[in-house]
Amino acid sequence: MGIITNAITYIPEHLNKNNMPWISDILYHPKLVYTYPTGFTPEEYKFVIELFDQLTKRKIKMPPNFWRMLPNYFNLTKEFIDASKTLSPLLNKKISFALLIYDRDINKLEKTKEIFINDDKIYKYLSQVKLDFRLLDREFLSHIWHASFEFENFDKINYIKKITANSEEFLINFYSLFINKLLYLISLPIDKAIQNNSWWPLLGYLEKYTIENRQIQNNFESNKFTVEHIKYRLFFELTSPIFGICNNIAKAIYTNELIENKIEEIDELKNVCESISFELMKINYNNSGLIQALLMHELKKKVLNPLSDLTKQTKQKIEKLFKSFLLDSSIIGTLVTALNNTITLETIGITASAGLLSSLGNTFLNTNDNYTLPSKFISKQLKKIKLEQKDYIGIIENISSNSIIIK
Repeated sequence: MGIITNAITYIPEHLNKNNMPWISDILYHPKLVYTYPTGFTPEEYKFVIELFDQLTKRKIKMPPNFWRMLPNYFNLTKEFIDASKTLSPLLNKKISFALLIYDRDINKLEKTKEIFINDDKIYKYLSQVKLDFRLLDREFLSHIWHASFEFENFDKINYIKKITANSEEFLINFYSLFINKLLYLISLPIDKAIQNNSWWPLLGYLEKYTIENRQIQNNFESNKFTVEHIKYRLFFELTSPIFGICNNIAKAIYTNELIENKIEEIDELKNVCESISFELMKINYNNSGLIQALLMHELKKKVLNPLSDLTKQTKQKIEKLFKSFLLDSSIIGTLVTALNNTITLETIGITASAGLLSSLGNTFLNTNDNYTLPSKFISKQLKKIKLEQKDYIGIIENISSNSIIIK
């Protein structure tokens, strides 16, 4: 297993145009690690291209959802590569990538299906997530690749038809393969972070299926975790309104300049946030008014100068920021919860329930179970994508050869 030290790894989503890092996170953490899209290897990529060629040249009819997945598989790679180019000034300095190697074969599918079918709460929590279904498309097609070399003379065409036999069977396989990946990610002994908070309830619930559950809960109950949680939250809430998201190359260059020229100011602000965290732990955490009064006092006393120096903002603007910070009830609520030691992955988020073919399914599912050729729209997409694949194979080979490997 590749070791990721002194870093925090974002799960479960990949870097893309809608999932770029906050500059505050880049400044706070020693290093950020993103995982590659599932199947980000030259071998698997070539396999999917060859599968598309085989089906289209021989005019083999396949389930509609299979045709829908193909362009999504390739488009996610394109977005990942474009986003990594945007962050190029920070790569191998503050941002790295990791390639995950884990089982997603037929045996794993069957085991995870059993969990998914017998535990309806998984679907309930999954229905809360703001899902990018391309993540699940990658998982599904990557499973086909894994299955293809499990057995000699494997008939991948008939296997695809089998596991997409009807709408409900397809959805069970579709979700189960992704749940398998989530279980793997949760079990990894590395520091993790979530950018899309709608994942928290599901990931928290799935902890019951991993051996790491007790360790995670103990961490949440420790004073060390509480201090670090408040310290990070203070740093993030104070700086994120000023710096925003690192979503273009100009911001990446600016962020790199901050790291090179303002490291003392960054460290000083982090130290001040830690000092305030300790002060907050001394008071009656049930009294939000007391927390608010202490926060204003500590912020003016300790944060005004380092934050002004780091952001190059006047002290008047910083004081205005403090006031808006304290008016945000969600921030105060988070701090109270942290002080109360009641933070758990499962309790962060909203509750919801849904039926298998009525909520998540209908967001994308074509319920027509007949086999078809790709629609004109998808054919056009795939032809356009096909023209770009030669360049991407070279990029994938280069990136993958210089990656952290986790298995």
